[in-house]
This record gives sequence, structure tokens and C-alpha cells, in this order.
Amino acid sequence: MIGKFSRSESGMMAQHRATVIVVLSILILSTLPVDNLQTPLEESTEFRAYQQVDNGNGTWTVEIVDDQAGGFDDAVIRSDIPAEINTTAALIPLSYDAQMESRGLFGLDLSTIGFWNNASIIEAHLELTIDSPPSSEIDIFGQMTYRDWVDPSWNMATPAIPWSVSGAGGNTDSGGPMRPVSVSPSSTEISIDVTDGFRIAQARDIQGAGGFLGVMVTGIQANESGYSDWSLTVHSSESSLEYLRPKWTVLVEWVNPNTLSSAPAWVDIEPRASTISADSDIGMKSQVRGQDGSMSTAAIDWSVIGSGSIDTSGLYAPYSVGLDFLCASWQNSQSVYSCTPMMVTPGSPVSMTLMPGNATFSVDDDIQINASFLDSNGNSFAATPQWSVSSGSIDTDGYWTLEVLGTHRVDATSGGLSSWTNVTLVEGGVAELLMPQNLTVASGERVSVLPDAVDRLGNTIPLALAGDLAYSMDSGTVDNSGMYTGESVGTWVIDCTATLGATGSTTVEVTVGTPVSLEIIHPSRTVLADEAVPLPVIWTDAYGNAVEQPIPLIAWTADDGGFRTTSNGTVEWLPRDLGNYTVSIAHLGLTHSIEIEVGAGSIATVVIESDEEVLSAGSEVFLQMMAQDSLGNQRVLDGMWSIVGGGVAPSPFSTGATYTPSIVGTVTIQANTTENGVVYTATRIYNVVPGRLVSVSFQGDGITMTTDESLDLAPIGLDAMGNPITGLQFNWTVNGVDYTDDIRGSDNVFRPTAVGDVQIQGMADGRAARIDLYVEAGLPQSLEIIPPGNSFAFKG
Repeated sequence: MIGKFSRSESGMMAQHRATVIVVLSILILSTLPVDNLQTPLEESTEFRAYQQVDNGNGTWTVEIVDDQAGGFDDAVIRSDIPAEINTTAALIPLSYDAQMESRGLFGLDLSTIGFWNNASIIEAHLELTIDSPPSSEIDIFGQMTYRDWVDPSWNMATPAIPWSVSGAGGNTDSGGPMRPVSVSPSSTEISIDVTDGFRIAQARDIQGAGGFLGVMVTGIQANESGYSDWSLTVHSSESSLEYLRPKWTVLVEWVNPNTLSSAPAWVDIEPRASTISADSDIGMKSQVRGQDGSMSTAAIDWSVIGSGSIDTSGLYAPYSVGLDFLCASWQNSQSVYSCTPMMVTPGSPVSMTLMPGNATFSVDDDIQINASFLDSNGNSFAATPQWSVSSGSIDTDGYWTLEVLGTHRVDATSGGLSSWTNVTLVEGGVAELLMPQNLTVASGERVSVLPDAVDRLGNTIPLALAGDLAYSMDSGTVDNSGMYTGESVGTWVIDCTATLGATGSTTVEVTVGTPVSLEIIHPSRTVLADEAVPLPVIWTDAYGNAVEQPIPLIAWTADDGGFRTTSNGTVEWLPRDLGNYTVSIAHLGLTHSIEIEVGAGSIATVVIESDEEVLSAGSEVFLQMMAQDSLGNQRVLDGMWSIVGGGVAPSPFSTGATYTPSIVGTVTIQANTTENGVVYTATRIYNVVPGRLVSVSFQGDGITMTTDESLDLAPIGLDAMGNPITGLQFNWTVNGVDYTDDIRGSDNVFRPTAVGDVQIQGMADGRAARIDLYVEAGLPQSLEIIPPGNSFAFKG
């Protein structure tokens, strides 16, 4: 800190000489009456001032700010660091919380700055500039320090001299009239009245006893529950900006100051703003001081604003928890007094009580049991016991969750003390309307939807407590007795609202009533022979409800096929054959019929069909590619035809193809088609046999043979394509004579018996051929000698 106080006489004289400025003396002389000058001009000491203003009424306002030339000092003292010396902080924290308190000390040496001894002080203030305001409104106090301080700490006024009470809180450390200054979050400055201290410092300076003025700045924020935490910071004389530094503002008039009286002017009390438990006591101390700051032995009277008591010696005995004010006043004048707050906290607990006791709650209430200790004076304060309950559950804060109606017990134990009470739980208000569920009613019929009233835990309570009921729904009606009459078929939501706020809801399924007509829904298409055809029936009742309803199987008939019932109750018709068929129902005296066309079913297999099982060479055959369903019903497909292995393919014609085979043997015919993205292939192997006989021929035409020889005629037939036809049965004639049996019997071998020209004709299936040949005599087979007149044959 720049400019530590130098209170030696030589130092002060040197300072006075250094601060004499003729111009200021002339200014003062020109503005004051001559008879007010108590000291010759040449003896006046110049006073360094930041600003001096003539108020025009014989008074001057002087603002004194540290100009770094000496005479100013400030410091921070803290309870949490009691030995710390901090005189260089640019910001001075003022604060209080449960762990620490920080106070500010501000000093001004009037002799060092050369303050006038011939000016009377009307009033003086210490102006502090706030850097960080408090978060809520607090009271700030400035008390003069009776003890000079240099490099102070919480414990020490100087490094060698302690405070009588730590924190400069003793009656010999600080005091003076208590004039609180309210500071709010919007405040920017604090103005503390230091008039008494300034006058005492001036008087001491005039007496040559030193002109040091010290002010301790602290604060308080109190309520019925205790002292609250607060904090703010102000700028110190170390601030780099002069206008932010502490400023001493003094209003003076140019007359010699009056001598200060030693008669009682105020009372100091210690301890100040303290705390005490209700079951203890404390001895208070007081000190009467005169206007000149001197201590007086004048007698005082003690009093309490609050519930406690204090005797004539200052022994204070609290009673009720809260904030008391302890006051000391001069016996000769009640106007000379002082008061200090005393926060009374609970004493040691001697008993425990639970609140509320033996109370009744509804299930709608939040149940909290509060445990309190009582000290010896009956002061109640919160306890945090161990809880136990006969039913339900309770948390550490005493919130008890109960769900069973009746009377239940809660016990609390803490610090060797215990207490218990009963709680009775009764029904709550109507929280919900429970309506009947899973309802079904036929159109035109009635069903009850009257609700039950329950509280939030489901306990039944009289329905009348819910108020009047109103129902809303999209179909049907509900009468005053809660009976619902169904109208339109469907599932409907019924909402019920009570005038006191409870609600309920249910759904009811309205089914179709007695029918006046039945209608089978036509599939509107050609159905497949292998499909199950759903046949829903529309049931229309007298209220116009048209609903699909299942009809029992016994009510169904059809010209073909059968019926079955699906899992959802719909009847399916199972046709078999292709054609048009009538399907009918007869139920509850009502009938209805429809006609359905049945077509082939889905493709199970594909085949090639023809009129011939075996093909004849040269004969045209008509082929069709057929789709066959699972019931064997067929329909024609448009196929692409080919011969497997090559050959002339069948030619498309009409709804199929024609094919004329030319070679006897086997032929594989194939047809392909695509339907619904699926490729189908049909293949069939045919045997091709010769065609119709168009010509016959046999061997031997034009030959000459002997009767010893035989001729294999080897007859053969040919069809139109030149394919040989074997196995023909020929009828034979030789020279017009029927030789069929002879030649057939010899396996178509001719054996001549006579010589000469021979013509053989063979005929089979209307086709004939003939050959001509010549037969000569063969080798002799016998010798015949014919004597004259007879004969004799000699076989050779």
C-alpha cells in the first residue's frame, strides 16, 4: 500500500511544509469572511483535496481521494485466514458465510493530508465504489476503529498488537453509532456516515495526539431463521483508476470546531451480531463513550427485544429460537443506546414430536410426517430420524406412501429419542369412472354401461359423489339409467364424463339385428374349378344395418361341388366341374340364389392331346396343348410347336396345330407356352405306323421256273409315303383258280404243279397285283412204261 501512515511529529511537519500552495490560500482567503479566519494566512496549511466546492451558503464540500502522496490506507481482514496481511488488494471483498467473514478497513491520516484545524465538520462520509454488488439487499455498517492499525490481520491490529476481539469486534477495537446503509443488487456506491470519527480524528490532530481516522466496514443480512450468506466487492485505494478509489466527502464551514464533549454520546456492545443456543447464556459487555470518543463509566440499562431475558450485569438467557435484539442504554437518557442482533438457535433436544398427530388423510393427499426435536425451552427444530411404518413405505423426508385403507402406525427414532403416531387412510375423491368392458349387443337391443366410481387407488366410492353423468358416442343412445341402445353395427367408444371431472370409457360391439333380407355376394367373375370360392352373405336388419354375417353350412345348396367354413366363419363353395351352377341359401325363412360360371382351374399339368393315339404316315392329325387343373379339367393353351430331334414342326391351326408324319417309327412332339410369367412345356411321343395301303407288289414277274422250283412271292404293301406295309393277308389266284390257302399255307411261296404259262394275282385290302411267268417240266420224278393194252408206272 502506498503512503503508509507516518505519525511522527517531524513527518507531519515535513508534510505540511510540502503541501503549502499559495494559490489555494488566496482562494480560501477570497471566499471566506475575514472574521472567520482563526489562523493567520501565513500559518495556514494547504490541504490536498480532490475537489473543493463552495456551496454558496458558507459551507464547502471537500472530496478527498488518494493521490498516492500518502495519508491513505486500506486493508482486508478475513476470518478464514486470520494471520493474513493484505494491504495491496485492488478490490476489497466484504462477505459472510458459514465458513468465513471478510471485512474491510479504510484509514485516513488527517495530519498527513493536512486537513484544516480551523474548519468545523458538519458531516463526513466515506464513499466506496462497488465492483460486484450483492445478489440481494443487505445492510452495510461503518464503525470507527478506536485502535490505530498498521498492516492489520483478523487477529492483529498491528503485527505486534492484537485486537481485543478477533476481527476488531471488541468494544476497545471499534464502535460508534450504528447507521446501517442498505445496498441492493442495483447499487453502484456505498456512502457511510463517518462524521463522529472524522470529528474525533480532527480533535486529536488539533491536540497533537495524531489525526488517524479508521473505519471498519462490515455488513449483515439477517432473518428469523438466521444470518444469510452475502458478498460484494469494492474498489480500494490501489485501484489504477483514481475515480474508483475510496472517497472521503466532508461538508465544512469556516469556523473553529467546537470542543468535543465527554458526556455519553453512544454505547458500544460486544459481542456483536452473534449466535447462541437456546439452552445456554452469554455475558454481554457494554461501553459508554463520549462525543470525543472517551470511555465513560456511566451506568446502563439492558433490555431485550424478543423472547429472552437479560439481567443488570448483562447476562443474557435466550428462550425462543429466532432473532433477538440486545440493547444497552444510558440510564440518564434512553436516547443514548445501542442494539445488536443475537441469533438464537435450538438447544440440545430433550424430546421428539411427530406432526401431524393421529391425522386422517384421503388417498388423494400427500402424506408427510414431520419429526421435530424440542429443546428444554420447548423450541422445535427439524429432526431427521430413522422411520418405520406398519404398512406402506416412507422415505427419509417423511413422505409416507399408503395404499391400504385403515389406521396405520409410524415410528421415528433419532439420538436416543423416539415418537410415534397413527394415520388413518380413507377413500379419496372420484378419480375415475370404471365402465363395464367387453360389451356386445345386437342392434336395437340394450345393455348397461353404468360406471362404478373409484378413487385413484381403485377403492369404490358412491357414484353420486362424481356428480351428474354425461355420455358421448358416435352411434346409439344412453338413457338416464345408463342403458345403451345399439343402432349402427360396429365397435363404438362410449365416453362418460362426470361434472366433478372424473371420466371413464368403454367399447361396445353392436352386431346386426334380426335379418329382413339375405344376399350372397357374387364373385363377379368366372371362378376356377379348383379354387375355394368365398361367398360372403350380407345380412340386413330392420334398422338398415347391412353386415356380412356367417351362415351355417346346413343353409347352403348348389348344383355341383360342396361347401366348407373358414376360420372367420365365411362359407366357401368348392366347385368341381366346368359350367354354370346355381348356389343358394335358405336361412331364418329367407332365401337367395346366384349363378356362378366355373372355368378350368390353375395349371397343374400341361399335355398334348390328339384324336389319334397312334399316327399314320401321310395322315394329318390335329394336336392341342391343354392345361389341366388339379381336378382334371382342361383348357386349350396357345403353344409353340416343335419336333424334338428335328423335323418338320406341326403347323399352328385354329386352337392347336396339324401334323402329318411321313416316316414310320416314333416321333416326339413338344409344345411350349408362357402364362403369368411361368413357362410350361408339354411333350408327347407318338408311334407312327404306315399309312393307308395304296399299292401291293410281289416277286417273280416274267421269270421261267421249273416245277421242281418254288417261288417266294414276298408280297409287300406300300402306303402313300412309300413306307412298306407288312403283315398283309393276300388272297391268291393262279390262272384264275383260288390258290389262297395253298400259298398262305406255304407262307406266300408258290410251287407250280403244271407246266406252261402261269398268271398269279394277289389282292390285299382292295389293292391287287399280278405277275406272269412260265413253268417248265422239272427233272423226272417217275418212269411210266405203257405196254400195249395196259399201263404200268415205275416210280423212279
